[in-house]
Amino acid sequence: MFIPVITSWVVVSYVFAYIFAAEGGVANAVVSPFVGHTVHIDWLANTWTANAVIWMVSIWKGVGWSFIMFLAALDGVPRDLVESSRVDGANERRVWRHVVIPNIRPTLMFVSVLLVIGAVQVFTQVYILTAGGPFGSTSVLMTDAY
Repeated sequence: MFIPVITSWVVVSYVFAYIFAAEGGVANAVVSPFVGHTVHIDWLANTWTANAVIWMVSIWKGVGWSFIMFLAALDGVPRDLVESSRVDGANERRVWRHVVIPNIRPTLMFVSVLLVIGAVQVFTQVYILTAGGPFGSTSVLMTDAY
């Protein structure tokens, strides 16, 4: 789960470029048995699928870090608060809403801010996977600046 976080964006982008390649890509090999013939979908040449691949790469690489941060925050929630709210009759949803979430709010805000900063800094995966194409549809501020 943490391997994607420590892997370089360049390596991850090239791996996903291979997976979603039009000729010989792993994604086409997975789809082909379901349609009954060999398909040659150019995943990175279509606006919608190219954006989906870029989002998928970014989420796959960032989810491990976020998971570790939230796991640490949840471990920091005082057990006696959770137990006392259950003794007072709170169901699981109320415990989460009134005890757990207020206790992890600083971590939630920290992770949210860093994920937004990371989303603004997206360049490597866009440049390697699509170079801003097709027709500039995956172009972001950083690729325009480059």
